[in-house]
Amino acid sequence: MDIFILLLIALLFILIPYKNIDFLEKENTNSLRGLLVFGIIFTHIAAKVNSGYHFANFRYIGTYLVAVYFFLSGYALYFQFENKEDYLNGFLRKRFLKILIPYFWVNLLYLLVYFWLWRNEINLEYFKNLIIKGGTLVSHSWFIIVILAFYFIFYFAYSKFERNKALVFITFSCMFLMLLFYKIGYQNYWGNNLFAFPFGIWFCMNREKIERILFSKYNQLIFISVILLFVTHHYPIYFQNFYQLNNLFDFVAGNIDGLVFTVFFLLVMVKLDFRNRWLKQFNSISLYLYMTHGLIISILTNFVPISQKSDLLFSALTLMGTVLISYVLKKLIDDNLLRIFKK
Repeated sequence: MDIFILLLIALLFILIPYKNIDFLEKENTNSLRGLLVFGIIFTHIAAKVNSGYHFANFRYIGTYLVAVYFFLSGYALYFQFENKEDYLNGFLRKRFLKILIPYFWVNLLYLLVYFWLWRNEINLEYFKNLIIKGGTLVSHSWFIIVILAFYFIFYFAYSKFERNKALVFITFSCMFLMLLFYKIGYQNYWGNNLFAFPFGIWFCMNREKIERILFSKYNQLIFISVILLFVTHHYPIYFQNFYQLNNLFDFVAGNIDGLVFTVFFLLVMVKLDFRNRWLKQFNSISLYLYMTHGLIISILTNFVPISQKSDLLFSALTLMGTVLISYVLKKLIDDNLLRIFKK
């Protein structure tokens, strides 16, 4: 991450005029979510390809995009809580079923494919190691487990406490989760963006005051944010005496880095219009895109050797395969199985 490029980006956004839209309204953020999921997919593609400066740039961007996603989740939940009467009625049932039913069937699909690929390795010991090491059968689905934890914490907090105390409870719950993931030895990605979720709630609670500062001090804030982002992104270099991969400092510093990027991204959002019908469509299948891209990567790696000859071909096949299988699964699961539980 080059400081001069970041400063040029800051200058560019200072010159871009404001869009006459609510940058956090539903249509804009729904399209943005569709974009975020593809950024995360490219991060995982970049971990598999062998060459290319451009692909290398994606290897760290995924963790930042997850922070933005957690922020948007916290913001959206609180916004709906404030604006919809009896929002918490049936909250857990609706939220959990919407995720757990697709997650169950995609887990089954992974199990069938993995059993086909590595029959001798899929045994009780395999699943035991998954739990101990923080792995998941569905690739990268730690993200889904954390989202479900956020839903439960949000519901409990706002059904038991008044608004400010609920936010304090959620923040301490995120701290507890971070310490828990660290203590049981899970990888840093389990806990290095958790605080973006309560940050989204806090932003929604204080949006008018925050926006006055964002707009009145925009030029100063975007320059400060890119400088801070450069510093926090390189924390392993600056804090070599404290840093070790997956130690507690790594978890804490990762959260700070994610929050700084989220602030920077918010400053970008106020100048851009993300509304796009294709991105909106991709957001409607984003859960499936997230769950299935790892499966497509595994299949291509093991059964389509030609895909390994070109990074661009591998990326194109991954994206096309992921979109296709996600669309089919959504039709099969959402339009049939989920309807049964909604009745």
